[in-house]
Amino acid sequence: MKKLILLFYLPLFFSSCVNHLDEAELIYQQGISEMSKDILKDAILEANMIRDHQKNYDEAQKLVTKIDSVLLSWKQDEERRLKRAEERLNLFNKSIEDSLKRLDRKYPNLVGRWVLNETNYLSTLNSIVRIYKKGGVYYQSMVFDKNGSESVLKLNKRSNKRFDVIGKSDYNVINSEGELEFWDNEGYFLTCKKRKEVKEVKKKKTLESLLKDAIGSNVFNYRYDNELGSPTSIEGTNNTYWVSYYSDVDITLISLKKTDIILNSSEGKCPYLSIN
Repeated sequence: MKKLILLFYLPLFFSSCVNHLDEAELIYQQGISEMSKDILKDAILEANMIRDHQKNYDEAQKLVTKIDSVLLSWKQDEERRLKRAEERLNLFNKSIEDSLKRLDRKYPNLVGRWVLNETNYLSTLNSIVRIYKKGGVYYQSMVFDKNGSESVLKLNKRSNKRFDVIGKSDYNVINSEGELEFWDNEGYFLTCKKRKEVKEVKKKKTLESLLKDAIGSNVFNYRYDNELGSPTSIEGTNNTYWVSYYSDVDITLISLKKTDIILNSSEGKCPYLSIN
């Protein structure tokens, strides 16, 4: 009886090993096709199901080594891309700074130059702010980003760090960091930075993680956090669901209008996207 049981299970045992290797190969090919790190890691897990005493162990380990090599290559490519992007960003910001210095020549006896860069409802005030002295009088200049227009106000210098706006309750304070703060009789209003900041280059999400992380998120928060760009409502949108397409990243999202929660996501433009 024991021999019969052994003869029965041995073929299953060896076929299981072969199946793990075949499955790992299929998963590997899918991961390469979709350029997915997660899928390649699944292929490694599948290959590692074959133990060192089992058939096809050596072939499975060769596959694991190959996958590790691919993952390392992708990582190095990403690091090089980020480095190039950082270098381009630094050059771009240097050109901005050089351009601002040339414009500074219009403002005699310059006390300082700052950048106002708000991202909320105050963004309409975004501008280059300067304080300068001309003809014995101090002035505040604001050149607005939105249209290039300029606002000039007379200032009364109260100290090396404080300048009051003549005829108003507003005043400016240069803080200990050298930044310019706007105040009024109700208190602190906002801060202008000393220069345009060089922002860190964000590591872009892979398409796979972008789609995966979307589900369950608030559609509006997710759009802004991941810089998806402006959406277009497409077919499938109704009183219950919103199907939105983002051409900048070429993905489609479907969300529940009542809660703004994303229910499904897909690559490309997908009218009538279904709900998983």
